[in-house]
Amino acid sequence: MISMSVIGPTNWGDLIPAGAIEQAIINATKMSSEGVRTDFDVTVQTWKHNVDFYMRAIDKFTIVVGTGDEIYGYVNNGTSAHDIFPRGKRLRFQTGYRAKTRPNGRIASYGGGKSGPFVFARKVRHPGTSGRFFNKIIARKWKRQYPIQMRRAIRAASKKHGK
Repeated sequence: MISMSVIGPTNWGDLIPAGAIEQAIINATKMSSEGVRTDFDVTVQTWKHNVDFYMRAIDKFTIVVGTGDEIYGYVNNGTSAHDIFPRGKRLRFQTGYRAKTRPNGRIASYGGGKSGPFVFARKVRHPGTSGRFFNKIIARKWKRQYPIQMRRAIRAASKKHGK
């Protein structure tokens, strides 16, 4: 059997004001969310394609960071093998390519892009791509960082109120 009870201070007047703690939590959540968005921005810093990441407050303690960008979804989640057809008569593309991101568990974007001679084709069978899963990597990082940010914010509120 597990028994639990709340152990609190004997003098409730010595506590930090609830409003101060609440504001510290809100501020820490906003700052951490900005850090998450910065990490997402780093994943596309070498891209020519512009990706916008949003921050949406669900309530005063919850902020969602994400994007609705279709291409980012392909890079993040990967793609299965698929056929590519031309919009006109033929596809025109370069034969060489070096990816700007790598499925290696890093929040990064490197130099890369197209290279080699141009070729033409009526159709191409693309082998698909491995997902980079930046969302999972960033979530793992901030699962460790967020409690640290929260402790710092509450400690600062405590010092501000002389506790």
